Amino acid sequence: MIHDDALNRTIDVVHHHQHNVVAWNPGPALSVSMGDMPDDGYKTFVCVETCCVTQPQKASEETPSRLAQTISVKKR
Repeated sequence: MIHDDALNRTIDVVHHHQHNVVAWNPGPALSVSMGDMPDDGYKTFVCVETCCVTQPQKASEETPSRLAQTISVKKR
């Protein structure tokens, strides 16, 4: 759960099919190279992703590997 005090909201991220989470920020050097982000966008940006880090996945037609997340925003 992310508490966004600037916009008076809570962002809830629910992960499905996996229990690992990666949160990252591009930092100043990478932020300037991203076409869809302002050069100083890293100051107000966080990416939260469902992932599979702790246990290797081997997907096949019979046993697919799935990752999903649901993001909801609520005003406080």
